Amino acid sequence: MVLDKERILNHVMDKSKDFWKVKFVRASGHGWQHKDHGNSKAQLTFDVNKFFEIFDLDEKWDKFVDVVGKKNIHHDWTAVILENQEQRSAKMNEENVLKHLRHLLSEVLEEELERKETKVPKHQKKKRLDNKKHHSKKKEHRKKPDVS
Repeated sequence: MVLDKERILNHVMDKSKDFWKVKFVRASGHGWQHKDHGNSKAQLTFDVNKFFEIFDLDEKWDKFVDVVGKKNIHHDWTAVILENQEQRSAKMNEENVLKHLRHLLSEVLEEELERKETKVPKHQKKKRLDNKKHHSKKKEHRKKPDVS
């Protein structure tokens, strides 16, 4: 099945389609006085079931688990939880977590190219064998002379 990756990504990233929800929670960490002043940590919950049902992507499940990582997938396999608390601004953290989601989904939707089997050309084989012979002769000259 050929996927239109950009169309799917744009559809998923549209907030009105309800594939994901962002909530803001209190950032964790130590040492910063401003961490207790507001909820700046962005926590994104992505609906995995809806994504796979609408776009019929069952064959991509294994790749999805590999890319997203099992630690981010909710225990009942229905949601992915991504978090970002790099910035002091909640809006910037939200933008960062959405970029992260888009990047992960684009990796999942990436089509793997078929590898073409190739043969080593004859001239390359000959060159390699000639180099091996030359190296062997150099080593031969390093031997100690036989004095018997």
